[in-house]
Amino acid sequence: MHHFHFANLIGWLAVMVFSTHSVLAQTQSSAERILGEHIEALGGLEKIEAITSAYSKGVMKIATSDVEFQIELRQKGGKYLLTMKHSDIEIVQSSDGTVAWEKNSQGYRLLEASESIAARNNNCWLVPAKTWVDGSFTGEIQLVGREEVERVNCFVVDFIPVEGVRVRRYFDPETYMIRRFKSVQKASPEPITIQVKETGLREVEGVLVPFKQQFAADGQLFYTIEFSERIANPRLDDGLFELPAQVKALLDQK
Repeated sequence: MHHFHFANLIGWLAVMVFSTHSVLAQTQSSAERILGEHIEALGGLEKIEAITSAYSKGVMKIATSDVEFQIELRQKGGKYLLTMKHSDIEIVQSSDGTVAWEKNSQGYRLLEASESIAARNNNCWLVPAKTWVDGSFTGEIQLVGREEVERVNCFVVDFIPVEGVRVRRYFDPETYMIRRFKSVQKASPEPITIQVKETGLREVEGVLVPFKQQFAADGQLFYTIEFSERIANPRLDDGLFELPAQVKALLDQK
């Protein structure tokens, strides 16, 4: 089992500039090498780091019904604002970078620590790989072996945060793109295994991002998100992410 910390990945990326792919292919497979290859496949570290804000728009379709939510996601510097609308139903989830909250039909509430971490990981960045090299992700990343996914013997890499849920990602050994990822979420009465498959890759400011996401729960398709727009570096006012008065009141009650 291989594991590493983030300084190693930065160093590996620097060495990579002066190395040929044929030489790298002969080295021992390790987590830092796989992540380095993945970052290059996406478009490269420089282009990924150049994306500091994003806007996404699409439709979330519930698999077991005809219900569709119109979704918009705004992201900037570790802050996010997600809105989901269906008929007269509106769900809002947001964070100012410190406090995460949600508004639904029951009113406003603060997200629990585990919910906040999961929401941050899902919503903060157009390209999650950014967090693996800029220090935003705190924890360990471990190569645990190989496993077949859709007839491809993928590299299996575990992302183990100091706080939050372990995420297992499956990297294609030829393209180094992520074929799918999964995590086990707390639920009652039993934990639920969430599996995500991302497809429809397109270039956005020189970086490949998925335009379709399929979410399965315990092996059954739960919902699909299809994006019609994914824009890098739009101008987003910081006021979008300010805490509403109702959330400030909840904080005062703690």
